[in-house]
Amino acid sequence: MENIIDIIQKHSLTVRCLPYITVYHWTYREGDEKSIDNPSYDGNGNIRKVKKSIVTNAIGRKLLREEREVEKGGWWYVKETQNTDSTVRFDRKYDKFFAPTIEEALQLYLDSLIN
Repeated sequence: MENIIDIIQKHSLTVRCLPYITVYHWTYREGDEKSIDNPSYDGNGNIRKVKKSIVTNAIGRKLLREEREVEKGGWWYVKETQNTDSTVRFDRKYDKFFAPTIEEALQLYLDSLIN
């Protein structure tokens, strides 16, 4: 573990683990309860694993809540971040240091330094 932290510090890395489930809240409109049983589709026309429900927030407002299963939930990103910005953007399409474990993601980064 100490070695992992040393590598992260030495190379100014930002590390992120994808969540297993993402939660979205949408403004509730009358009749949204009918959409709870309807399937949701991704950009490729595949059915998404989505759990929908109607919830009430702290101020009594109704919201449509969607819980989506993340395809590679639990996988790790490692990204070199040599700035002090509060926002770091991760993108599976462009960030190549992405793996099932933090050790594997760090190894992908370290291997890129050699090549």
